[in-house]
Amino acid sequence: MLLWTMFSLQIFEWCKFVKMAGVLKEKLPFDPPPIEEDMSEETLNENQEGGPLDLSVEDVRQMEEVYRIEIPEFQLLTQMFNMEREVARRERRLRKFPKSISQWRPEGGQLDQRCEALLDAIHLGPGTTAVSFPQYLMESKQHSRDFLYVSAQHPTKRASVVCFRHLSSGQLNFGKVENIYKHSYAQKEYLWVTVDLYTEGQFDSQSGLWWSENSIRQKIPVCLCKVSPPLTIATEGSTIWFLDVIA
Repeated sequence: MLLWTMFSLQIFEWCKFVKMAGVLKEKLPFDPPPIEEDMSEETLNENQEGGPLDLSVEDVRQMEEVYRIEIPEFQLLTQMFNMEREVARRERRLRKFPKSISQWRPEGGQLDQRCEALLDAIHLGPGTTAVSFPQYLMESKQHSRDFLYVSAQHPTKRASVVCFRHLSSGQLNFGKVENIYKHSYAQKEYLWVTVDLYTEGQFDSQSGLWWSENSIRQKIPVCLCKVSPPLTIATEGSTIWFLDVIA
């Protein structure tokens, strides 16, 4: 199994090569990152739960918006709701029709089990508690390697830094993993991370690297499957450089 620390070593060696070979005319705008301690197989083989996590009202609201976009059955139910509302409008009984999907049940026919469970979850709203993990080992079939994500709640390890694209704008965001947690919704479990976002990322055309000010502007919940592998970073004063971004 290839560990992410091996990739960090490759980045470190590349930095030394660039400096020694003079590939770039100017000095690199960062110092090479330190090499992380290797992780034992015993640590990597288990994703140990860290206990319950209380979610904020804003976290739950944003997560429900993601569920609405990402769950196909959610979109199907929304279409059914809109169709029945249009029929009610034409029949001049719109005043008695439910104001939102959270108050609605289909007038005709029975839903399948998955849609029924989802509609129940919509009526109740997402749960406000989750199960946290200090770290989580994610298998990636696409990259043929495993990635270890570490949260800021881990007692000894440095929190992972990741990037992801905003669902609506497509903007590339960078941030530090504050929490890793498992959330149950509509009888299914989803893995999430709370990301402390850095200020807006900038692309440096000379080095070909992304960078940001090393300050936090907001928190946002993101599905773990939507974030990048943990990034190798380097800091220079108040600037943080992201060395291995695949945009």
